Amino acid sequence: MASTKPVHVLVTGGAGYIGSHTTLELLAAGMRVTILDNLCNSSFESFERIKELSGKPGMVKMHLVDLCDTYRLKDFFRIYKDDGFDACIHFAALKAVGESVKLPLKYYKNNLTGTLNLLELMSEFKCKTIVFSSSATVYGTSKSPLSESSSTGVGVTNPYGQTKHMMEQVLRDLQKSDPAFKVVLLRYFNPVGAHPSGRIGEDPKGIPNNLMPYVQQVAVGRRPFLGVFGDDYDTVDGTGVRDYIHVVDLAKGHMCALGWASAQPSGCCEVFNLGTGSGSSVLQVVKSMEKACGHTVPYKISPRRAGDLATVYADPVKAKKVLKWEAKRTMDVMCADCWKWQSSNPMGFGGSMPCTENWLAAVRVAMSPKAMAGIADDVPFLQKAKGDESIYPARLALLKVCVASIPALNGLPKAIAGDTPWQAILKNNTATALDPYARGPIVALVDLCLGTELAGKAEPSERLATLETVAKSDAAGVAAFSKWFEARY
Repeated sequence: MASTKPVHVLVTGGAGYIGSHTTLELLAAGMRVTILDNLCNSSFESFERIKELSGKPGMVKMHLVDLCDTYRLKDFFRIYKDDGFDACIHFAALKAVGESVKLPLKYYKNNLTGTLNLLELMSEFKCKTIVFSSSATVYGTSKSPLSESSSTGVGVTNPYGQTKHMMEQVLRDLQKSDPAFKVVLLRYFNPVGAHPSGRIGEDPKGIPNNLMPYVQQVAVGRRPFLGVFGDDYDTVDGTGVRDYIHVVDLAKGHMCALGWASAQPSGCCEVFNLGTGSGSSVLQVVKSMEKACGHTVPYKISPRRAGDLATVYADPVKAKKVLKWEAKRTMDVMCADCWKWQSSNPMGFGGSMPCTENWLAAVRVAMSPKAMAGIADDVPFLQKAKGDESIYPARLALLKVCVASIPALNGLPKAIAGDTPWQAILKNNTATALDPYARGPIVALVDLCLGTELAGKAEPSERLATLETVAKSDAAGVAAFSKWFEARY
């Protein structure tokens, strides 16, 4: 009899913009999804809303793991060694073009190291189907319409695009060396839009790097006006033209790519463009957003930016022919869905303090309403955290709240805590006891306070010994942990 076990898909970066929408499509198709995300540009609240929208909270889990943290990543794969993954969709990467120019080493280290770590463990644990989130930036200065045979790697002007091009080559070389691998490279053209419910959408941290989220924030009043770079291009209205694709269409494209790869009788490596095959100008996008929101979206014309092309759009014929996929949603639909998301969530998922928002969301899941009331006194202190340079006081404050609320932690949902009581977790000196979402709540909350950088470097016995001290809900326990924390962090 054929197995009825659902397909199990690993989604890296699954709490992010494209990852969250793709996860919903996977769940709707009856698949199990396990998300890996470090929440550097996403939100725990996104995961909560994925569960809400899918109506299948038991079919999806999320693990707070950074792909560059080799210790934690291998620990994660060990947890699932007997319940492995059938395939991986790999989104996780830093993606801000402008930031990549200012911080190239950060981008090369994060994007390349994370992908190499992931692929090594996929090989080791026999998961050999991967759909990779690439980008149209790999085409550089090639002329539109851009097909899969267009030149790549020439004229790529930023480290972000270079990392995508390099990762494509890594995947090609891997597939050549191990013919069992099934690899699909998807090159995107400007994802926009949001889930039609308005519950999930794009929520960039800081100033948006892309056109549509900036237009959204101007429309909702968060920013005074849009800067339009150049109005003298050879286009319909003088402004730059790009191929925009609705994120739901894009998510469905991933489903088609995964289905196609899984159906191949042997290993493969194929590339597909996911786009509409036509473009919209900056001012056309602005007009569509004005139609959606019902008021003017102010903008100012600025000089051209060096390196910007007049027109960039895809030739998506191959995806239509091979994957049986094509984009269906118009620019008006894209803007209407963007507006529903932005107007319903004017400050995104968590307001202006993403670090604090993620920690509070985790505690909200873990604690009873009575215990949550105890966090109120610490909220102003927590809100002092505005970035990586000042997060220690916030983590310590949160830890004190967690320690004071130990009794409430036994009520943690089974989807996070599993069936093992936290006391047993503390005594279980094994690597698999250390996963923050599949295992114990104490481990989860202390790791949130420690941060993945520190927690991943500590030896299992050291971490567990620390947890044993912290788990004592008294002043001595907090003081001992604070001393250890200050010495190490």
